Amino acid sequence: MTETAPDSPVRAVGPTRVALLLPLSGPQAPQGQALQAAARRALTAERARLVDLKVFDTQASAEGARAAAQRAVSADASLVLGPLYSVTAHAARPVLGVAGIPSLSFSNNRAVAGNGVYLLGHLPGQQTEALLAHAAAQGHGDVVVVGPDTAYARLVADAVGAVSRRGSVRLMGSQLFPASTDYNSQVAIVRDLARRGPTGAVIPTTGLPLVGIAALFDYYNARPPKVRMMGTDLWERPGTFAESSLRGGWYVSASTPPARDPMAGVVDEAAPDDLEPASPSQATAGEPEAGAAPTVRMSSGAGKLDRLAMDAVALAAAWAERARPGADPRPFLTDPAGFRGFSGLFRLLPSGVNERGLNVLEVTARGPRVIRPAPTSFASGLPPTVLVRPSDFRAHPWLAAEIDRGQVPTTRVGDAAPPAPSLRVASPAPGTITSPTVTRPTPAGVTSTRSSRGTWSGDGGTWRGAPPAPSVRAPAARTATPSVSPGRDSVPPAPPVTAPRATTPAPSVPSAGTTAPAVWSSGGGVPPAPSLTPSVAPSRTPTPAGGCVWQRHCEDGTCRRVQVCPIDS
Repeated sequence: MTETAPDSPVRAVGPTRVALLLPLSGPQAPQGQALQAAARRALTAERARLVDLKVFDTQASAEGARAAAQRAVSADASLVLGPLYSVTAHAARPVLGVAGIPSLSFSNNRAVAGNGVYLLGHLPGQQTEALLAHAAAQGHGDVVVVGPDTAYARLVADAVGAVSRRGSVRLMGSQLFPASTDYNSQVAIVRDLARRGPTGAVIPTTGLPLVGIAALFDYYNARPPKVRMMGTDLWERPGTFAESSLRGGWYVSASTPPARDPMAGVVDEAAPDDLEPASPSQATAGEPEAGAAPTVRMSSGAGKLDRLAMDAVALAAAWAERARPGADPRPFLTDPAGFRGFSGLFRLLPSGVNERGLNVLEVTARGPRVIRPAPTSFASGLPPTVLVRPSDFRAHPWLAAEIDRGQVPTTRVGDAAPPAPSLRVASPAPGTITSPTVTRPTPAGVTSTRSSRGTWSGDGGTWRGAPPAPSVRAPAARTATPSVSPGRDSVPPAPPVTAPRATTPAPSVPSAGTTAPAVWSSGGGVPPAPSLTPSVAPSRTPTPAGGCVWQRHCEDGTCRRVQVCPIDS
């Protein structure tokens, strides 16, 4: 009789039962069905031998979530994946808590974390802290916050305030205005903030409001490199990169930039997970606050929500592979070394929130440029558990392409070298992150590979070791100057925009009888409201008469060319 070593993994006989709770009916059914499909894509034949995945419909309601959680308990599930939003996660938590079953929710609402609920969603507070840490290190620590008053914006503003109270940055003003605020009032708000002399402006919104606010800062001479516009991964839209006043701005994201033209407008059919209400009391069982219309992503492969579902399945399979019969998954889920999955580096804390490795990116005319790469491990003394398998690289070529790109930026001469990023860490792990390295997948079809970089052992094995960080290529020095279009400095046009979708509140436009100022010189007067100009024939050549110019504007996956003219033409 062979005796198993005490520290070797022992799997229970047969696959481990795991429940997936999603809204497969009701107003959130499209999102739920997309996540179910993503979870099935991650359930490879190898993982299917480890996990028996049962799907239950939450019906996009609190009552449906409680019933689905009870069915998961009756099915003897050891782990629950989901629910999707905070309302259903909050409703399912007591049922699962009594049964002692932990859940991996796709929500990003910290209010429902804890008591067995672990959040996989991208947290706006953590993104804000990472963004401000980089900004302060680069001399942009005097910040203002401005944007429409939404639950998401309040979370970002609260995070900025918390960082300011710790002394890392100086908060020089914060203005979140109702969506119904008229345009002239918005102009006054931005003018007041710009004249306070900030070196950074955090704008926690996207789409038309983002474009309008950035254009106003530009008009009042608050532009890069002196003043950086800053945001979260809400900025990952082609329209962000089409707006010249946002170029040179910084945002953070766990996504790796695509190796294609960002103007292509790739559509992510999953609704954004990062538009959660601030608390369960504010939430409804309906759609997230910005609606469930498709959004445009700025990364390769699967969308953000899809990757969360794939990570959840991979995480469940990794635990099932190591679990003893009747084992509690919590110690594995909260491993301080964390995990590297489809969405990059992350770990779950005992409090129920997560920490992620985040890129800091700069907006350029050609798309996002990584200026501080995401870390590849937490400073726990151990490498993260790799959730992706060789079969995943074969099935998802974009996954290998992302890892091969390595997230190491091209450094411009004269830029200060960014310090190794640091994350706020809860016990038991210390609070720093190792410098970035690159982990490369094993070649397709190879079940055991050894090299100077490390070792893959077995088809389902773990990568041990990491290659040295790639060298950084520094191009010739150049002088950074803001882009100038014809007539922009003397008579800057209003930001070119297209009509917003129904779910996005448009800024109020002055009536036909409103008189525009006779001269709109840089920094003086009141700029006109954005004009909703119809689509015109494409051209990149300025019109000789009147100083007009053709510009490209993209919004919600649709790109148009609009003619912009000085107000006196």
